[in-house]
Amino acid sequence: MGINKGQNPGQQPKKSVFSTHGTIDGFQTKVSKTFANLAPEKQSKIIDTAVEEFSAKGYRGTSINTLVARLGIAKGSLFQYFGSKKGLFLFIFSHVIEQAKTRLRPVRDDAGQADLFERLEKTLLAGTAFIRKYPRYYALYLTVMFESTGPFRAEILHAFRRYSVEYLQALLKTARERGEIQQDVPIEQTAFWLDAMMDRFLQAHVTRYLDGGLGLHQADDKTVELWIESLMNTIRNGLASKGSKEIKDQHDAFLIVAACRFELDPLLRKMDQVKHRYVGGREGWQGYYMEMPIFLLVSGVGGVNASQAITAALEKEIKPALVLQTGCGGGFRSAGVKVGDVCFATYEYDVHLGLEAEQGEAATPLPFDVLPDLKVPNQFEVDGEALSNATRLKPELKRQNIGFHQGPFISVGTITTSDETAANYYNQYGAIVENMEGAATAQVCQHYRIPFLEIRGISNFVGHREREQWELEVAADHAASAILNFIEATAPQAKSIEAEV
Repeated sequence: MGINKGQNPGQQPKKSVFSTHGTIDGFQTKVSKTFANLAPEKQSKIIDTAVEEFSAKGYRGTSINTLVARLGIAKGSLFQYFGSKKGLFLFIFSHVIEQAKTRLRPVRDDAGQADLFERLEKTLLAGTAFIRKYPRYYALYLTVMFESTGPFRAEILHAFRRYSVEYLQALLKTARERGEIQQDVPIEQTAFWLDAMMDRFLQAHVTRYLDGGLGLHQADDKTVELWIESLMNTIRNGLASKGSKEIKDQHDAFLIVAACRFELDPLLRKMDQVKHRYVGGREGWQGYYMEMPIFLLVSGVGGVNASQAITAALEKEIKPALVLQTGCGGGFRSAGVKVGDVCFATYEYDVHLGLEAEQGEAATPLPFDVLPDLKVPNQFEVDGEALSNATRLKPELKRQNIGFHQGPFISVGTITTSDETAANYYNQYGAIVENMEGAATAQVCQHYRIPFLEIRGISNFVGHREREQWELEVAADHAASAILNFIEATAPQAKSIEAEV
C-alpha cells in the first residue's frame, strides 16, 4: 500500500466525518481521497461553508471564487476534492439526505408497541428537531425545491421524496399487518398524502406565511406538539381500523389513571389487544386483561390535570364500571407504612379545600356545599364494594411479600417535606398516604356517579425526604400487582354503570 504525502509510515489516516461517496438516483457523488484524508474539522468547514452559500444563493448564484475565498483555499484544491461545482453540490446534498435518514431509521425500525399514529407523531417531531438543529440543511432542500434551474433538480427531488414515500409505505404496511388500519387502505396513495401533509407542515414551520397566519411558523415546542396531536387525531379518524375510531367498547371497563407513564407501564405490559389512544390531549391505551376491558390514562401531575383528564375521558363515551386511581405515593411512618407496601384508600381528603386555619391545624369547612350530599366538605368516598373486594387481596399480596394497608389518603398541592407537617396531617386525618391527584379524581367520579377506588404503591416517606432513597419503580410494580390481582378477582362481577350528567 502506498503512503499519502504528509503521512508518516505506520500512521493511520484520520477518519472522515463524511461518507466519501453516495448516490442520488444514479448520479455518483464521489470525492477524492485527498478530501477524505483531510482533518475532520477541515472537512466540516468546507461542507458547512458550501451549505451556507448554496442554501442562501442557490446553485446558480453561488460563486466558487467566493467560496474558496471564505475557505482560504485555492480553487484548484476544491476542484481536486469534488471534480466540479456540480460534484460539490451533489456531494453535500447526498450528505444532507443521509443525515435525515439517520434520524428517521429508529422510528421506522422500532419493533415496540408504538402504533402507526405514534410513529407518525415521532416522525414529525424528529423532522422538526432536525430542521432546528440543521436549519441550513433544510434551507438547502427548500432552495432545490423552488430553484427551477439547479442541476439535477428533478433527480434530487425524486430521490428525497421517494425515500420519504417508501419510509411511510413501510410504516403503513406494518400497521396493516397489525390491524391498526383498515385492510383496504391504499398504501401507495396514502403514503403520498401523508408525505404531502407532513412536508407542508415542516415547510410552514420555517417559512413565513405558509401557515396562513395560524401560528405554526417558528412555534415553540408546546405549540408544535399540539399541532402534531391535532394532525394525528385527524389522520387516525380517517385511517383507523373499523370499530376502533370511537372508544365505544369501553362500557364495563376499568378506567385506570395515573399521573405519569411509568406508573402504568407494568399494567400496559400485561394487556392484550392494546390500542394507543388520545383522549382530551392525554395519552392512553385500551385493551384487555383476563378478557376484562381496560383503559389506561396518563393524567399528568396534580389535581387540575387529573380533573381535566378524567372529565375528558368520561365525556368521550367511556362509561367505566370503576375508575381506579393508581401510582406512587408517600407513606406516613406513624401509620406503620413501609416503602414498597401497597395501600388502599378508604377516603380521600383534599387538605387545601376549606378556610385557612391556624398553623398546624386542618382547614375548616367551607360555608357552602362542594358537592351535593357530601358528608364532610373536603372528604371524598371510595366505592364500598370495590374496597371490600380489594381487602380480600391481603393474603395474595402477603404471599408476594408485599405489605398491605388501608386507610385515609390526603391530596396536597405541595409535596410535604417537613416532619412537623407530616405529623400534623397524620394527627388530623389519620392519613396513611399523601398524593397529589386522588381527591380530584374522586371528586369528579362522585359528580358523575362513577365508582372510585385508589391503590398506590409507597415510594418514599412523607416529611424530610432523601431523594436517592425513593423507590419509584418498586412502588409502581407493586401497585400494578395489586391491581392485576384485583381485576382477576372482580372482573366477572363488573357491571356497567351509566353516567348521570
